[in-house]
Amino acid sequence: MKIKVIAEGSTPAQRAREEWGLSFLINNTVLFDVFGHKAVFRKNIKKLKVAVKAVENIIISHCHWDHIAGLEHVLFAGGNPVVYLPEKEWRLEEILKRYSAAYTIAGNNSVSEDGFILTGAIKGKLGKETVMEQAAVFKGKKGYVLVTGCSHPGIVKMVKAAEKKSGKKIYAVVGGLHLKDSSDDDIMKTVLELKKTGVKKVIAGHCTGARACGILKKVFKTAFTKLKTGDKYSL
Repeated sequence: MKIKVIAEGSTPAQRAREEWGLSFLINNTVLFDVFGHKAVFRKNIKKLKVAVKAVENIIISHCHWDHIAGLEHVLFAGGNPVVYLPEKEWRLEEILKRYSAAYTIAGNNSVSEDGFILTGAIKGKLGKETVMEQAAVFKGKKGYVLVTGCSHPGIVKMVKAAEKKSGKKIYAVVGGLHLKDSSDDDIMKTVLELKKTGVKKVIAGHCTGARACGILKKVFKTAFTKLKTGDKYSL
């Protein structure tokens, strides 16, 4: 399994410029999320020489602005990707219909023809807001990899849901863990629970937060890596 980080925003300065969010290219044909800043997404797609027309699937983890901005750019490029949405969202559906794009809402259609498995929409919270979020499971060389957007439902909950849905043990987690606003005690509790699930490797960034990245490094040691735009991982 090969992952290329198209864009990753995690600092306060990036947030202020709306250069916030995540986007991964997986196995050259799957886009997982499409970042929060259209111009940065387009620039990085060009800089990293991504063959947009070769993209066969686009997975949207959840419908927050920082994970959907580049969708229209990919569709405009003229490919024919299937788009997987976590829930009905009229703004995204209007864009998809405008380009006659094939799409599906999270539900029973959880296994793609390309082999990845979607968790289906998992209920999470951001303050008083309910967030429906999905993640994807891919087969790697050493085990199964869970790719997440923000993990609003909680990363431990998402790992367990992914294992139940796929019937596979999760070896690695890649993506956002949304721990940036949590206390150090709560972060440590979550990280220890994550390790207890049997996850061996974590590659995280975006909304994970600097303090959480430090604690992940302390617990997972060399098995933790901080996400960075342009980085490539082979798992």
